[in-house]
Amino acid sequence: ELVAHFKKQSFLAVIGASGSGKSSLVGAGLLPRLLNNAIPGSQDWVILRFTPDELGGGNPFAALAAILREAPLKVDVQYLADHLRAHPANLAMLCEDALSEYPEWVKVLFFIDQFEELFTRVKDETKEAFVAMLDQVLKSEKVRVVLTLRADFYIRCVESPAMATLIKDNTYPL
Repeated sequence: ELVAHFKKQSFLAVIGASGSGKSSLVGAGLLPRLLNNAIPGSQDWVILRFTPDELGGGNPFAALAAILREAPLKVDVQYLADHLRAHPANLAMLCEDALSEYPEWVKVLFFIDQFEELFTRVKDETKEAFVAMLDQVLKSEKVRVVLTLRADFYIRCVESPAMATLIKDNTYPL
């Protein structure tokens, strides 16, 4: 079902109770299937997994920059870390530029695990900037996003108009 969703859409929120297997479903179910070419060309996708507060300090942009440093993308990570918060549309542009030397079917798939960290460990102004970045990056045909979210934080998502729009028709309840 998750693969079928990504054949048509670029965003999916897997939502369920704590310990229900959200991360396992994505990490051991969806990702291996994509790497086995479940969607034509997906075997070449660049898959980047992180949590919003992976590095501590409540900065999801730093966590994103750190995972991009390890990716096979040719991006200036320092520029990304310094400017994404102020310019959320830059992530789409950077991904598109980074993929310009790859075959046209290659996409970047961001797997944002434990998305509830955005509501428990990140300051409000940073949270809104991060959601704005997600909204902007999903306008690119080169980017896909899957996130996992504890069900008890669903209400926090719909409090943000941009996040509410993203998850409205793009959720998989577990």
